[in-house]
Amino acid sequence: MYRTNTLLICLLIIFASTSLSAQNDPPSKNSYEQLKKAIETGEVVMSFNQASTRRGATVSLESSGNSLILTPQTSTGDLPYFGATQVLTSDFGSGNIEFDGTTERRRVKYNDKKQQVQISYSVKGKSDSYSCSLTLFAGGSSNLSVSSVSRDRISYRGNYEIR
Repeated sequence: MYRTNTLLICLLIIFASTSLSAQNDPPSKNSYEQLKKAIETGEVVMSFNQASTRRGATVSLESSGNSLILTPQTSTGDLPYFGATQVLTSDFGSGNIEFDGTTERRRVKYNDKKQQVQISYSVKGKSDSYSCSLTLFAGGSSNLSVSSVSRDRISYRGNYEIR
């Protein structure tokens, strides 16, 4: 009897401390409202940890530097590229997808129910023009799909932070 009571008291203490600590957790680092505000007036910085080619190959980007910075008017990106090129040219520089310019034909769609933002836009690089389709989720994850006339489409998965 004494053993059963001691066990019940221990379980109650563990349950109470678990529920109290869950209530004291801070809100999500990237809330949906913060994300919506950043899309309209701020800066969103993304880094990607995985790339998927059009043919289905998946490449880990954990050790490679990559970034995408998005503001309401501009987009700057330096992303590794793994895929086929459609045009023979020596003007691809490092071989990466690189751009730094004004976004054109930008469309933003907010999905309040799923707490995600979809952004599509075009941007010009030195040797190519890119169409970007970006999905940002309230929890801090992101998906990016990049296509161009000269290269096969490639997709990236990663995280973002709001600045």
